[in-house]
Amino acid sequence: GRLQEASSEDPLVSAVLGSAEVEGLQGGRGRGPTDGYLGGAGSRAVAALAKHFVAYGAAAGGLNAAGAELSERTLRDVFLFPWRALVRAGARGVMPAHQPVFDAPCHGSAYVGQTLLRDELGFEGLSVSDCSDVGALVQWRVARDNAEAAALGVAATVDQDNQCGDNATW
Repeated sequence: GRLQEASSEDPLVSAVLGSAEVEGLQGGRGRGPTDGYLGGAGSRAVAALAKHFVAYGAAAGGLNAAGAELSERTLRDVFLFPWRALVRAGARGVMPAHQPVFDAPCHGSAYVGQTLLRDELGFEGLSVSDCSDVGALVQWRVARDNAEAAALGVAATVDQDNQCGDNATW
């Protein structure tokens, strides 16, 4: 599967390690999106971008972009737990997961991007797609065309759709 891309399969370990990584990269605890630019002039800090939000390890068979069959309780108790810690640590970037959660691809899900990430967790940073995933909403058959895919991406609060290889759609 894709577990090798995570800090741990244990949500607590992932939360502790992920928070430490954010703090180390960004120059200390509490440097959130509104606390000035990464410590000011001369700082060696960078913006931490965490991926993939949310339930990436739940994809069926560990396959990239396979559906994640899980309950709301499992989503909240297991998969959102480390993300709460990352947001509290001040992570400035998030990359939505490739796969669907509750039958909607994360890049086109207002529930995942707006309700969970922005409203509930309070994330204020940049949301950046992976490998043309907003345009891929057409292949997922949740958007008729690229314009509708872009509208779904905006509703899911994806700020930037990275384009790559043969998947580039714009």
